Amino acid sequence: MKTGESRLIEVLVVGCGHIATTFHIPAWTRSPHSRVSGCVDVNPECLKNCQKEIDGLLVGSDLEAVIKQGEFDVVHVCSPNTYHFEHSKTALENGCHVLVEKPMCLSQCEVEELGELALRYDRRLMCGQHQRFRQCSIRCKQLIDSGKIGVPFRVEAVARNSNGVPKKISFLRRDLAGGGPGWDLGSHLLDASMWFLGCFDIQSSHSYSSSHLLEEEKKKTPNLKQADIEDFLAAQLVLENGAFISLETSYLCNSGSDEFYCAIHGSEGTLIWPDLKVVTNLGGETESIEVEDHPWASDGQVTEFLDWIEGRREDSPIPLDQTTKVVKALEKLYASCDSLKK
Repeated sequence: MKTGESRLIEVLVVGCGHIATTFHIPAWTRSPHSRVSGCVDVNPECLKNCQKEIDGLLVGSDLEAVIKQGEFDVVHVCSPNTYHFEHSKTALENGCHVLVEKPMCLSQCEVEELGELALRYDRRLMCGQHQRFRQCSIRCKQLIDSGKIGVPFRVEAVARNSNGVPKKISFLRRDLAGGGPGWDLGSHLLDASMWFLGCFDIQSSHSYSSSHLLEEEKKKTPNLKQADIEDFLAAQLVLENGAFISLETSYLCNSGSDEFYCAIHGSEGTLIWPDLKVVTNLGGETESIEVEDHPWASDGQVTEFLDWIEGRREDSPIPLDQTTKVVKALEKLYASCDSLKK
């Protein structure tokens, strides 16, 4: 594909489960610049469901084989976490731009290798951290950068599910997911927190994980028998500029309600995301910030990625070095938890 061509961008989606069919495939379809013309999955039922929705779809279980059957510009990797590296590498080596769902990979060295391949083949590579494309996220970042809360020095990042263990086995087994809520929910929160604070390098980190509640649930729920992930992971991360992030993620928690938020504390106030509430005067004043709600963050993600690969913007919407920092941090957090258990 050459910059400036007006034809539709041909997209192949690998991993066609609930997330892909609910958010990502519809986002590519809604864009006036692209269409989904191929799907890859090892589950025939997933492929049949996609074929019911999209006419003339190329499908198969082998990514490289399907790529060679068509003329694809983009591969969107939505497969289980442990396959992200393999599928992204295959796509790049076959001349496709690549959008990868979070986490891009499960190790820093894998992210760096993909970056080298993207440069070698002159292809675009980006991690789909779609929380950044929510209108509340964009406004939050603008408020922080404008000095609304002074100098930000701490983020309290929480994704606490009272009873939210995923049903799909690809989230429950470490050999498929890499881990539990740390890799799943933590990828969202850590990326958002680091972005809000300016994407500084991490100086030090400490973490703790447990699976106490999950082990009890496994006794009552047959579908969880294969689960070997943590149900809780918490961490403290100190950035090179002195700011720090307090991260808590859980699939199971006796909290009574689910919570998903970042509280960005600054020298002159606190900003709560995604609700966009600003608290100042030591809690004495609260201001609510109104934003227009975009229907889907995935639409914004597709639009920005398409603008990049078609030359309407020069730089990546999410620079690879920022993705590398998130993956490197999570890799270290899990290594720390594993060493504690040993």
